[in-house]
Amino acid sequence: MFSARVRDRSSKDWHVIGYLIQAHANPAQLLHLVEALRSPVARTWVHIDRKAPLTPFETAIGLRATFIDDRVDVHWGGWSQVQATLNLMRRALRDESSLTHLALLSGADYPLSSPETLLAYLHASGQEHVDTAPFPSAELKKPWSRISKRFVEGGERGGSGKARAIRTLNRMLRLLPDRAVHRRLKGLTLHTGGSWWVISADAGRAILDFVDGGHPSLALFRSARCPDEMFFQTLLSSGLTQRPMGCALTWADWSRRSASPEVLNETHLALFADPNFRLDGIHGTGPCFFVRKMPVDDGTLAAQLRKLWRKPNMTAT
Repeated sequence: MFSARVRDRSSKDWHVIGYLIQAHANPAQLLHLVEALRSPVARTWVHIDRKAPLTPFETAIGLRATFIDDRVDVHWGGWSQVQATLNLMRRALRDESSLTHLALLSGADYPLSSPETLLAYLHASGQEHVDTAPFPSAELKKPWSRISKRFVEGGERGGSGKARAIRTLNRMLRLLPDRAVHRRLKGLTLHTGGSWWVISADAGRAILDFVDGGHPSLALFRSARCPDEMFFQTLLSSGLTQRPMGCALTWADWSRRSASPEVLNETHLALFADPNFRLDGIHGTGPCFFVRKMPVDDGTLAAQLRKLWRKPNMTAT
């Protein structure tokens, strides 16, 4: 069994992880997650969708996490999801210079291991843990049109007049000729993958430098569909980091092939309790450190998951 030497903060090998959480509802559910992430080797930052009132979350969480002020009106499928993540990264790296890793989570996630165990694995693997595959991908149902056609966010969900108008506009935009994508990539190789990841703090700094540098591709990503499944994956797969790429560390139940993962329940506990349970899919194999989508309940399932915490099968491959 490996060790990341995370106990002695005076050591140059001290590791600290920054948890970055995007949430928009259910303060009590967020509290269960934040409580589970508390550790001397971790700090947590939270972005609350600007459409949601902040006070209930601040009341529930208190000083257990830092709520960022630069909030974004987040819309599914739009750049706003990426912008919220960038705002979290920027605040975390500004607040805590000693961070060695960043983990992006949703408010409906829950850990299967302690921060110390996660850091031990990250130290041993030396990887950026992001699901990534060449884009476009027919197998992943992520077509070229996601970036070749201009997309206006805010119309994918909801029945308001504005949302309906945006949907009509997007249908019209899809009729236009494809954009000159490759001309703007300037050395980038497009990749796609899942939205949740764990990366090195150095990679996070490089991403922010890329954004601040005004790369020509930014205009493409800002008007692409689902850039949260493309932007970070492309940068990390295009040489922005020297670390090898490994699969993401979050599991979700997509067995019904619906638009959203299944809400977890007690029937999933046996799967998570298996010491040989590992992620095994198109993006590679590896240990599972987070699961989603948690139910909105009184914390019963979270308490049961907490009892399963262990040092899982964490071979660093």
